[in-house]
Amino acid sequence: MKKKIYAFLGMAVLTIVLLFLYDRIKSNKNESLSKYDFAMGTSVSVVTYGEKHDKLENTNNEIVDLIKYYDEKVLSWRSDSSELANLNKNDSMMMSKELEPAVKKSYAVCEDSEGALDITLRPVLNVWNIEQATNESFTIPDEDAIEDAINKTGYKNIIIDENNISLKNDVIIDLGSTAKGYILDVCYDALKDKDIYGAIVTAGGSVMVFGSKDDKSEWKIGIRNPKGNEGDMIGYLSFNDNQKHCVSTSGDYEKYFIVDGVRYHHIIDPKTGYPAKSGLSSVTVISEDGLYSDALSTACYVLGYEKSLPLLEKYDAQAVFIDNENNIYMTSGAKKLFVKQ
Repeated sequence: MKKKIYAFLGMAVLTIVLLFLYDRIKSNKNESLSKYDFAMGTSVSVVTYGEKHDKLENTNNEIVDLIKYYDEKVLSWRSDSSELANLNKNDSMMMSKELEPAVKKSYAVCEDSEGALDITLRPVLNVWNIEQATNESFTIPDEDAIEDAINKTGYKNIIIDENNISLKNDVIIDLGSTAKGYILDVCYDALKDKDIYGAIVTAGGSVMVFGSKDDKSEWKIGIRNPKGNEGDMIGYLSFNDNQKHCVSTSGDYEKYFIVDGVRYHHIIDPKTGYPAKSGLSSVTVISEDGLYSDALSTACYVLGYEKSLPLLEKYDAQAVFIDNENNIYMTSGAKKLFVKQ
């Protein structure tokens, strides 16, 4: 049985797996400064524009430290010191003001997508182990193992009452499908009152832009060509209104194995326990809200194009869909933003 893995993650020159930021940071009269790091299991970056280099440097350091804090102390199911890990261990607790919005908003998308997004899916993800496996270690799990794992999931086992939360039937919460988007919102709240003109924050395949650059040119966020090589773009989204915009992509090219000609990717359908088969290669969601952009990109990938449209409308979000044949479908709002290569 031949096996190939196509999975990559990393920081080298901050190549973003799902999105490629087109515009290299330039400045004519004022300063721009970039900072790159690794957190939340992926590459992260902060780029700020302003008048004084030292202020930008301090701001960028603060934002990266903030991302790491939320990762290690609030959102990570892996970190023993995080609030979420403590919840998973003890089954009930009073959520902090830092964790509460992440869980409540994620749960809302679980409900509204009828489980296409399920933040209790970790046991199934562990069975597949596509995130961590190597060429040598990856195996397709048997049906019994998948069924057993599915029985340990179900977002309806999460009970939320104000800021109190409890977990039933031994489920655990994993915010891997929403936390990177949520951190964009956290960073925006920290950045909006800083003495800067604009900023870009990336966390893996999620990007947030707001404000302006010195030359007043638009922000351009690329959408990868699923059939192309890393860095090949099928088009880009253009923003020029100085407002906050968050963009997240879910694609089957990010982490996957091919076994005997069949692609097994990391986006699992919670209902079947197998990699989602929606006819799509990628979904890019545009929203003012970072968490919703991240959560909806996963849910819409599982749902497929037609079933995603009511969900996107409910959240006032736009999307670009690319199917397995590289055909592009867009919501009306996305058509106004998308420029094809």
